[in-house]
Amino acid sequence: MTAQADFDRDTAILVDAGIAMPAEITALRQRLTDFASISGHPCRDRLVAALAAGDTDITELRAAALAETENSTHQLVTAVAAEIHQLVTAAYARVAEANYDALAQRFDTEAAAFSKSSTAVDPETPANQMVAAPAKERQAWLDAELRASTMTNLLPALAAAARLAGVDVRDRDALALTVNPGTLHRRRVWEAWNSHGERCGRWSALHTLGATLRACPLHDYEPYAEPLPLETRQERVKAPYVGIRQVVVDPHDAEYASA
Repeated sequence: MTAQADFDRDTAILVDAGIAMPAEITALRQRLTDFASISGHPCRDRLVAALAAGDTDITELRAAALAETENSTHQLVTAVAAEIHQLVTAAYARVAEANYDALAQRFDTEAAAFSKSSTAVDPETPANQMVAAPAKERQAWLDAELRASTMTNLLPALAAAARLAGVDVRDRDALALTVNPGTLHRRRVWEAWNSHGERCGRWSALHTLGATLRACPLHDYEPYAEPLPLETRQERVKAPYVGIRQVVVDPHDAEYASA
C-alpha cells in the first residue's frame, strides 16, 4: 500500500470516529474529485466556440486542445493528484497532534470509568451470579462492558491518529499505545493483551493483572516488545533417582539466570 493510500485509510478511520478533517483538506479533495471527473474535450470545445464566435486570439486555446489530444488523461490526473496530496498532508500536519490528543482524552475517560467499575465488581462475573448482586454492583458490571466496548472501538482510531502524527504504530504495537505495564511480568502482560474475555476482552485481564489503562502521550510512545521464547534446559536430578529432567525456564522470571 502506498503512503497516500495509508494516509487516506487512516484519515477515513478518524472521520468514522468523529474527528472532522480541516476544511482545507475537504475543499482540496473535492476540487481534485471535480478535476478527475472532467471528461470529453473541454479545451477543444472552447476552441470551437472561439472560432465560431470569430475570436482571433486562439493561440493558447489551440495549444491546450493539442495537449488535451496528445497527453494521457490518466497520467495527468495521477500527477496532479500527487501534488494535491502533498497539500493535503501539509494541511493535516497542522492538526495531527491535536486530533491524537482529542482521541487520547476520550480513551482515558473510558479507561478510567472502566477501571472504577472493574474495581467495584469483576466484569467477567457470569450473568446468573449478578442477578442477586446489589444494585451498585450490577450497574458497575453493566458499565464495565459498555466502557470496554468503547475502548475497543477507539483503538483503531487512536492508532491511526498516532500514525498520522508521525508515530509508526502497527496492530501489535497498540499495546504500548493504550497500556502502561510498568514492571509487570512481560509474558503475563502479553497473555492478558491477547486474552478474549467473554464480556470485556483484554481490558478486564489487564486490569486484573494490575496494568494501567491509558492512552500514551504521543511523544512518550515506545513499542512494548513481545516476550522472549521460553527455554528448555536439562537438569540433573539426584533424588529419588539419579537422572536428567527437562525444565522450562522463562527469561522474564525474576530468578532467571542465563545458561
